[in-house]
Amino acid sequence: MNKASEYTQLQSQAATLADDIALARAFKSQEAAQWAKVPRRAIQELLAGLVLWSKADASHNAAVPVPRFLSLKVYCYFGQEAHLLDLLRWALTGAFTEEELKALGSG
Repeated sequence: MNKASEYTQLQSQAATLADDIALARAFKSQEAAQWAKVPRRAIQELLAGLVLWSKADASHNAAVPVPRFLSLKVYCYFGQEAHLLDLLRWALTGAFTEEELKALGSG
């Protein structure tokens, strides 16, 4: 029984490590094909960590230009700035499927 528990724990740790390796490869290469291999859960955890980091200190929540793709879609954002925390929260919201958002909303 104890060995089965240890094995399950090891499998979980290996899966987490595999996600971290996929994320590291994507950052290193900056290629779309590598980012496509990163599991959704790893992206969610990365964005959530960045949100916490930007909330930790006001200097981490600088005003940055609104990304071009967004300012082209929504004209009122053209030439505007947004706080990094707002952009990270927006990105984090988009990282979840509808089902995951419903599950998060229900507790």
